[in-house]
Amino acid sequence: MSESENQFENDYSPESYFGYDSLAGSLILVFTPNGREIFRSPRGATNLDPIAASDLEAEIINLRDRTLQSGIEESGVRISESGLSFKYQARTLFDEDQAKKGVIIILRSISPKAPLFDAAWLSDGKIRLITDNIPQLVWVKDIEANTLYVNHRWVEYTGRPLEFLPFDEWLQFLWPSDAAEVSKAWRKVIAQGVSYKGEYRIRCFDGSYHWFVSQGQPVRDESGKPIFWFGTCTDIDPQKRAEITQRTLAKVSEKIREATSPVDLLNGVVTIIGEDLDVWRCTFGEVNIKANTITVHSAYCKGPEKFTGTYYRPDFGKIIDLLSAGMPVAVSDAKNDPLTASEYHNLYTRLSITAGIFVPIIRKGQQVATLVIHETRGPRVWDQTEIQIAETMAERAWLAFENARLIRLAEESEKTRQKFLVEVLKNVTDGKFRLCFDKKMLPENFDIYTQQLRINSETALKVMRDTVEMFADRAGFPAERKYDLITATGEAAMNAIVHGGEGTAVFSASEDSIMVRIQDTGPGIEIDRIPQATLERGYTTAGSFGHGFKLMLKMIDRLWLLTGQEGTTVILEQSRHESQPDWFKALLDSNPDDDPKGA
Repeated sequence: MSESENQFENDYSPESYFGYDSLAGSLILVFTPNGREIFRSPRGATNLDPIAASDLEAEIINLRDRTLQSGIEESGVRISESGLSFKYQARTLFDEDQAKKGVIIILRSISPKAPLFDAAWLSDGKIRLITDNIPQLVWVKDIEANTLYVNHRWVEYTGRPLEFLPFDEWLQFLWPSDAAEVSKAWRKVIAQGVSYKGEYRIRCFDGSYHWFVSQGQPVRDESGKPIFWFGTCTDIDPQKRAEITQRTLAKVSEKIREATSPVDLLNGVVTIIGEDLDVWRCTFGEVNIKANTITVHSAYCKGPEKFTGTYYRPDFGKIIDLLSAGMPVAVSDAKNDPLTASEYHNLYTRLSITAGIFVPIIRKGQQVATLVIHETRGPRVWDQTEIQIAETMAERAWLAFENARLIRLAEESEKTRQKFLVEVLKNVTDGKFRLCFDKKMLPENFDIYTQQLRINSETALKVMRDTVEMFADRAGFPAERKYDLITATGEAAMNAIVHGGEGTAVFSASEDSIMVRIQDTGPGIEIDRIPQATLERGYTTAGSFGHGFKLMLKMIDRLWLLTGQEGTTVILEQSRHESQPDWFKALLDSNPDDDPKGA
């Protein structure tokens, strides 16, 4: 050995570099910068014989050469041809001037005495014949969930050759959102030494994904400790797709029933589709043929980016011609698909669209909208079931949206009509009559009020009149004002009995005003008849207040009416002194010098 190599071995002995404790049970090798082995120590141990097998020599040489070339520390888990699972670590050694002085490699068997899994076990022709000809994907995992063995069915499905597969690399074959859950589940399985069962999607060699149910059992040594897991993956894609379809349809139907507005309906539907198909984006775009644009008002996005806005349709490329003709389009790779490739580096790159499903909505031969489903995480091979879900949901959701929008327009039109009717009746009665369409529009009782009085007979009517008279006398009402209120109250009460069978009355008072609230559960007045029942002298129908309604408006200061299928509420309010009309009050407020009382 040369003097420099002697010095190298003294300066960079494994014990001084790593510490003695870290080397127990390991195979340690040291190489000079030119690749010559100058140190090998099978310290410790009963578990080093299998690790030092001749089939490891090629692994050691490759690891040495890679480390010398890169100068970067490398570590991981590998499996030898004999089925031995082991950890490795390699470091480049440097002198004070950062010049390479050599490489140190440490190999440690994961099994304490023997390989965790004997690959020769499966070299038997009969066993291999069995595992290669069953329909499931067969696998064997070690105690760190690294894949030690797969059958030929796995190779056919994934395109991955038969070789050791570290757990992290195996997870890359799973659907991205499934991988995290599977990783968590396997950590728990290994820690507890129990069986495994789960459902997840595995990528096929063509880029598509199928659903599998995976089940595995631990194989234990004589002490009961797991040494590896043996299991299978069974393709359940048709059943799972049907389940997802039914679940999505049910959720969309429920959302359509419960939606509070057209916008809420569409937002809910695109969220359901986006989550169930596990896509990055989902939305409806409304098409304006004349302007040749598509407008996105709101969208489901898995990420924080916004997708709302108006887009020029020709910017989407040749796909627009097919959509205009009513043909759904599925693009697996926007960069290379002939329908989108020409615009990929413009619009598709700007919007991060890598794949998509586009379903047109056609009305009277013209495209009015598009259901847009985007993937941004790379190409995606769309399953036929996913395309069918998109087509079914697009038509069903848009039809519900159109109906909801018509209903909303009708409701808004009805509100406008109601508001107009309220204002007209208020104005033509000098502010006396307040037509109400909601209980919130009715006034509250005054501070002093009575218990509810049931009105169902002549005796009850007399009690009611006496109560009104008592309130009026206490408030110091002039006789004419008092008897006007008694007459109007009697008329309202009689209508409650005639048209509702019976009614109730509550009396309340402030310092100088009295309020009478009369309610019944009759059929109420049709809204279209209210102007006649209110304003036409002598007008009467079975569903109206009859000729007395005009009389009530003449005798009292203010009258509120809420009527509908659940019944009718009439509130009469009378002040001690006659009130001026609202228009006259407004006139006095604007011209205080014209007040005759101030003259």
